[in-house]
Amino acid sequence: MEKKTHQRQSISLETKIAILDRLGKGEGSTAIGKHFNLGESTVRAIKKNEAAIRKSVISGTKLSTKFASYTRDVLLERTERAIAIWIGEQVQKKIPVSGYLIQEKALKFYKSMKQSEQSASTSKAGKVFSASKGWLTGFLKRNALHNIKITGESATADEGAAKILPEELAKIIEDGDYSADQVFNADGTGLYRKRLPITVLTSQRMKKLQVNIKKVKIKSPYYFVAMHQEIGC
Repeated sequence: MEKKTHQRQSISLETKIAILDRLGKGEGSTAIGKHFNLGESTVRAIKKNEAAIRKSVISGTKLSTKFASYTRDVLLERTERAIAIWIGEQVQKKIPVSGYLIQEKALKFYKSMKQSEQSASTSKAGKVFSASKGWLTGFLKRNALHNIKITGESATADEGAAKILPEELAKIIEDGDYSADQVFNADGTGLYRKRLPITVLTSQRMKKLQVNIKKVKIKSPYYFVAMHQEIGC
């Protein structure tokens, strides 16, 4: 019978600090060990060497202040792992992934996990995960997802113009004495058309002709104001 050998597991300083912070908040060694996939004896050993570990942080060992000051929400960490797996599946299926879709999925996963495991969250009371753009940027960096291109309207929209739009629109409506029925919102769309060949092809070449499809993007302004008399309403 072969004798089983156990390899020594290397634990990063960041993980040790996170464990010490959670122990300081009163969390049990069993729960912490289960979360970090460590034995209770390992957690107790880290607690025993707390002074030396924290001293190494103060002496300048590579560790971000952010990691030393607080522990990230457990549910958020699980959500990010689930999102990373989901993105990998979409990439394999060659399905486009947008920043908005990632944020939407993250919120859905987080809420689902929170409902089933509310006791697992270590976030402070009142703290709400909103899957903001800041979180999205940090998530992509943390998971080295440099090849994920943020697509969709949110990536190309002029945020500066969007902020001042309501005020400008209200002024135009007031100055023109327009009613609510005379204000219309316009959106963008895409049209596809067949493009004919530039030169005349012989019957033999015509069989091999591949008709080119060209997309024409029609962009409309954010708004326009039209009088009923002008549009025949």
